[in-house]
Amino acid sequence: MAVSIIRKLVPATLKQHLELFVARVARDGLQKARYTPWEGRMGRTAYAFDEGSFAVERKGEALPVPPPELRMWYATESDERFLEDGLAAATSIRAILAEHGVTFGADSVCADWGCASGRVLRHFAREAEVGEFWGLDQDEKYIMWDKANLSPPFKFLTSTDYPHLPFEDNTFSFFYGISVFTHIENYPDLWLMEIRRVLRRGGYALFTAHAENTAAFFQETGKPNWIPEDIDLVEMGKHDAFVISHGEWYDKHVFYNTAFLRKEWGQYFEVVDFKPLAIDGFHNAVLLRKP
Repeated sequence: MAVSIIRKLVPATLKQHLELFVARVARDGLQKARYTPWEGRMGRTAYAFDEGSFAVERKGEALPVPPPELRMWYATESDERFLEDGLAAATSIRAILAEHGVTFGADSVCADWGCASGRVLRHFAREAEVGEFWGLDQDEKYIMWDKANLSPPFKFLTSTDYPHLPFEDNTFSFFYGISVFTHIENYPDLWLMEIRRVLRRGGYALFTAHAENTAAFFQETGKPNWIPEDIDLVEMGKHDAFVISHGEWYDKHVFYNTAFLRKEWGQYFEVVDFKPLAIDGFHNAVLLRKP
């Protein structure tokens, strides 16, 4: 009733503008609810995109380094540290896989889930020249930069926060995510099942997770600014799961009890290894295998 009255009262010219505005707000809101669109498209009925505007000139054979605003807060003050930290994480991943006899070859199909601008992925360039490496992220601007600067040797696509990956069953031999499950408040089990679907039988997945030892580490070294002052680190470690839940995904932080994590994730995979504080100084590395 109210809608029909408004339609009768609103002039036709204003009605057209109002309908366009409502449609645009609804479209943009739906997009932002599922992934983070490139800022250049938001709120616009027409826009242009040129890949060259994202491209960085290559110097020799070295892959371009993303600008500070495209580093997802990692080492924004130093190119050297950005490269060193990414290499350290990639080296840790290789070392964990090597302990279990996992190698990369021509039949390897691998994915960095939550790759951002390739901080870790870029250090698998040698393997990507032989096998196939994908970078996935729900933030479109990172993927746009990646496609313009890191492809080849890598492939990229924009994903969403909904537990769906646009790949066939049994596609990947190795699938990893650094600081992804640490932010997933909703559907963690659905994500594990979806990753299990696209992973080959006998394939491996490696994810980082916060656990009670992470809380103990912060208690000893100092609480990071993303943990609110009123949250007790000791209390966090007493629960199967403890979630700091703010607005955006990057303000959500999930901590697990190690035994609970093994039980939960063990429903979908074989939990092969748990490396305490193995990546980036405070992330535990959990190695999984699809039976």
